[in-house]
Amino acid sequence: MIMYKAGGWKNEVSEVDVLRKTDKSVWIMGVNFGKRKPFRESRFGRYGNYFDTWEQARSYILMRAKAKLSQAESGVETWTAEVAKIESMRP
Repeated sequence: MIMYKAGGWKNEVSEVDVLRKTDKSVWIMGVNFGKRKPFRESRFGRYGNYFDTWEQARSYILMRAKAKLSQAESGVETWTAEVAKIESMRP
């Protein structure tokens, strides 16, 4: 069955052939010491999440990108105020 992996270091969605899935895990074919064998990955993990549809995967990376943008904007506001405070300092 086809699932979609989103997340990781890049904001991309990739199609993955999944052998089996549960609510918390997926099994995909991989290579271990030169031999192909199935291995388990967490369905919602630190380095990527597996979704049933491309739209769900896209929504996830879009939500994550918006959160990072919001955090960056908040940082800009904080540092702009800090620069103004420093510039207004007088001996």
